[in-house]
Amino acid sequence: IDNTAHIVAIELLAAAQGIDFLRPLQSSAAVEARHQRLRADCASMPADHYLAPDIERAAALVQTGVLQAPGAPAFTQ
Repeated sequence: IDNTAHIVAIELLAAAQGIDFLRPLQSSAAVEARHQRLRADCASMPADHYLAPDIERAAALVQTGVLQAPGAPAFTQ
């Protein structure tokens, strides 16, 4: 489960960066809310930097269900 959470975290960080690159375009309210929540813990990446702390924070959000879509199955161990 930990490896899966880290993989999902990396995908979320990549997706969030893509959303940042496409600003000022907006996505759905659900996606924007999760993007905002992820960015509260993991800042945008305007330049290369060490990603391990961001990946760990994003993985914690995945494991606790903070970014879970309504009605989605729980990410449990």
